[in-house]
Amino acid sequence: SLLVALGTSLGCLIVGAATLCLLEWLPVQARWQWLAVLCVPLAIPPYLLGLAWAPLLSPVGLVVQPIAGGCALPPARSVLSVIVILTGSYYPIALLALKAARSAWHVTYDEAASVSNLSHVAQLRLHVRWYGPCVAGAFALIALLVLGEFAVADYYGVRTLAAGIFAVFASYQDPRAVTSLLIP
Repeated sequence: SLLVALGTSLGCLIVGAATLCLLEWLPVQARWQWLAVLCVPLAIPPYLLGLAWAPLLSPVGLVVQPIAGGCALPPARSVLSVIVILTGSYYPIALLALKAARSAWHVTYDEAASVSNLSHVAQLRLHVRWYGPCVAGAFALIALLVLGEFAVADYYGVRTLAAGIFAVFASYQDPRAVTSLLIP
């Protein structure tokens, strides 16, 4: 469970930061529209994304088959597959947190740092202090969401605490109790 949560949180921060860089530094005329489109995975439940990726990641799937022997992708039923799927589902959280921190950052801070001849280490410390709380909050929120996610891990055969709890409830043959786990 912790491996999936930490891997997904780290992956989300990397993908979210890279996506923000593309949004901010590329000459895109409609940034807010692109931001809305990039946040669509947040509206789709992770287990639906997991079900959608399953046929693509299978050995005869559309993604694996064209690649020479399927060497470039992890096996479909692995921890890495679950991390990749959950990262694709939750990266907008990191993107939005970093976007909020970036929108509050003023260009004058960079200008003041360059005029005052701050060293690169001091400038890095300034950025870490500015972005640190947003990064930590996004990391913790994503980790908590992943720890509570059981459907993707269970479907891909990865044993996590939440998937184990779901299996115990399912063994009671009580559809109402199992359904209550599915609805947030």
